[in-house]
Amino acid sequence: MNMDLLHQMFHHLPEAVLVVNDSEIVYRNLAAQSMLPADEFPPHVLMEFMPDHRGEILVTHKDTWFFMTVSDLDTHRLIMLRPQRETDPQTFPASIPARLRGHLSNLAVTTEQLADLLSKENEFSDYHTLLSIQTQAIYRILRLAKQMELSVNDWELEYPQQTMDLGSLVRSISTELCFRKGELGPNIALHTEPGSLFILGSKPLLEQLILALISNAMKSAGPEGSVDLSLTQKQGRAILSVWNNGPGIPEDRLLQLFVPQHTSGLPRPNEGAGLDLWLAHRIALFHSGVIIAGNRPKGGSEFVLSLPITPPKSLDLKSMDQVPADDGFSPVLIGLADALPRQAFDPLDP
Repeated sequence: MNMDLLHQMFHHLPEAVLVVNDSEIVYRNLAAQSMLPADEFPPHVLMEFMPDHRGEILVTHKDTWFFMTVSDLDTHRLIMLRPQRETDPQTFPASIPARLRGHLSNLAVTTEQLADLLSKENEFSDYHTLLSIQTQAIYRILRLAKQMELSVNDWELEYPQQTMDLGSLVRSISTELCFRKGELGPNIALHTEPGSLFILGSKPLLEQLILALISNAMKSAGPEGSVDLSLTQKQGRAILSVWNNGPGIPEDRLLQLFVPQHTSGLPRPNEGAGLDLWLAHRIALFHSGVIIAGNRPKGGSEFVLSLPITPPKSLDLKSMDQVPADDGFSPVLIGLADALPRQAFDPLDP
């Protein structure tokens, strides 16, 4: 590797440029030295995510977003990063009030129809359908309320971090999701090691993050598609990957994935309120994590989360699940209310 040539080509470029050999940075230009101090930017973390990935992906690190290009350079990899601007986190997308009105309208209509059915004898053919529509409307309202709450409250105070088992959390989400979904929607597969994977974190926040990634993947994959989750550990970090075989992320959308979407028009079908991925990004930062997004070479998109593993010094005898979460409502159904089909909210037979 000719360092003089690298210096001539990249040293004064305004974009940050790094040359990496395995997990070692062998060259860093002036912009990279300024934007990414060596003690704050662990290159092996990013490269572990997508070892065979080439092209452009979006990366979040600390409080900055980067549009990252990975290219081959002989036996090395050349990484170029361009910082992206963060949108004001205290404003809500314009679609939220419209969505709340829509969900409340569905709730009112189905309540009226249910009351009419129950007032007539032996006419219950549409009872389960109406009840599932009503239940989904309730969960969608709870979902928006949760997103708005997380957008403004003090996480340090409300969600203290403690030792938790990330593997157990991912498996429990997958188990309930498969139980509720049945044969509806995209096929979902989980690939994880059976043991525990301890980290220091807030279970409610990480649950919100994981469900946001799953919801995004389900919407992208569509009813006939597939969604895969993988949880592994590499070099002292927990690596959660969520990918799908959908159409992929458009290039113009890739630049704005983790920005709250402030659309002025009415929301379109299967379009979220614009807070899921922004909250996922903030939750990752809150846990000293890194999250990246990109399109897979063979189609579809992938989101990868990296969190530091923290071996427990001692285990707390109190269960983290002793206090009912979300007032008895299922966090999985709340988190996926916009992605699951209506049938997932059918009342369960006794």
